[in-house]
Amino acid sequence: MGSNALGDIGAAINNACEELSMTKNWRQIRKVIRLVIESDYFALPQESETVIRACVDGAPVTMHGTDIEFMLSGPGDFDYTDAGRAPVNGLQDLGTFPTMYTPPAAAKLYFFSTAVPGGEVTVRGRIADGTIVTEIVPVNSWAAVTDLDTHVAADYTGTANEFEDIERVVLPDDTQAYVSCYSDNGGTWGFLSRMHPSVKVPAFRRYRVPGFDTEDATTSYRVLAEVRVRYLPLVDDEDVLPFDSLLPVQYMLQSLWKMGAEDIKAADEYRMRAEGLLVRSEEVKEERGGVSVVNSVYDGSPGEASAMFDNI
Repeated sequence: MGSNALGDIGAAINNACEELSMTKNWRQIRKVIRLVIESDYFALPQESETVIRACVDGAPVTMHGTDIEFMLSGPGDFDYTDAGRAPVNGLQDLGTFPTMYTPPAAAKLYFFSTAVPGGEVTVRGRIADGTIVTEIVPVNSWAAVTDLDTHVAADYTGTANEFEDIERVVLPDDTQAYVSCYSDNGGTWGFLSRMHPSVKVPAFRRYRVPGFDTEDATTSYRVLAEVRVRYLPLVDDEDVLPFDSLLPVQYMLQSLWKMGAEDIKAADEYRMRAEGLLVRSEEVKEERGGVSVVNSVYDGSPGEASAMFDNI
C-alpha cells in the first residue's frame, strides 16, 4: 500500500468506507441471507450487524429488541404466546457475544489460522465450577478447515481449562488472516466462530426464536432475513468495496484529509458531496426497480423494530 498526506492509503480507504457506512442505513449495505436453524437461537456472521426484517418458515415475524422483555412480565415471556397466535413468536435480539456459538458443554478451546500471528489470543470465560478465568493461548496453523478431518485435539495447543461460556476474546495485534475458534467436544470438533483479523475484540449478534420446540431434536425453521451489513476493513487485494462507485469514497477521503488539516468547512462540504452521491444513486436504483416500498423503523414500541403488518 502506498502513502500520501492521509498516511497509509489502505487504512485511509477503510476509514472512509467506515465513515460512509455509518452515515445512513444505506440499501447498498443491506443484504438478504437464508438460514436453516435447528436450535432456539442463531447468530449472524461477523459481517452482518443486525436483522432489519425477517420471515420464519415463510411468515413475516415481529422483531423484538433487548428491552421489551422487561416491559412485559420479564425474560421468557415470549415463550407463552396468546391463543390463536403462531407457535413461533417473532425474533428476539439477544445482543452481542464474543463468539457465534457457545460451547455445547464444558470444553477446551482451540484457535486456527492460515497465517499464525506472533502474539497469542486472550480468552476470558466461565468454567464448570462457575469461576471466571482468563487464559492466553497460541493460534494453531492450518491450511484449511479440512485439516481437522484428519487431526485430533492432541495434535494442537488449546486452553488448559474447559470453558462452559465465553465472555471475551481478544486477537493479537499482529493478526493478518482470519482466525477460527473450535471446541473439542469429547473428540468431536465444534465450530464456534470465524473472526476477522482487523477486529481485535470480536462481536457477533445473536437472536432467539421464542416458542422454538426444544423438546423435539428434529425441529428446524427456515429464516429469511434482510440484514444490515457491518463494515469490515478490507484486508485482501480481492476484497470488494461495499459501495458500487468510487467517487463517494474519494469525496470522503478528501473530507478526512481536510479534517486532519483542520479545514472543517471544506471537510463538511466533501462529506455532504459523498453522502449526496449515495442518496442520488439509491433514488435512481429504486426508480428503475419499479414500485418503491417504504418500510421505516416502527416507533410504536421501544422494543420493536418493525410491526408484523409492515414487515412484508
